[in-house]
Amino acid sequence: MRCPMCWRWTERARELEDAGHVQVAADPADGHSCLVTLTPAGAGEPQRLVQAGLDRFALFVADWQPGDVRMLTALLDKLRNSIAAVAAQEQQLRPVGRRWAGTSRRNQPG
Repeated sequence: MRCPMCWRWTERARELEDAGHVQVAADPADGHSCLVTLTPAGAGEPQRLVQAGLDRFALFVADWQPGDVRMLTALLDKLRNSIAAVAAQEQQLRPVGRRWAGTSRRNQPG
């Protein structure tokens, strides 16, 4: 049975290859797999995206007072910390191991 999400990975790899961010080659050790390698252009893409985001943010707050930008930054940091704290609490409540472990009919009485 094929993974239902596999086609999405293949599609995404093709998009990245078309954009010049990765090179895709057949895996000589496994005829069903491909090797995906990051190109120099792909390696620079995260920094380019960060800079584009910063430039865009600067446009949004261009007419704000510096204190307002600092307040927004502090509030966003506080929100990020709250999200992380809730996520950590939820992680502790999750059962350990596989979700499906112990649910087979073999493990049920009767």
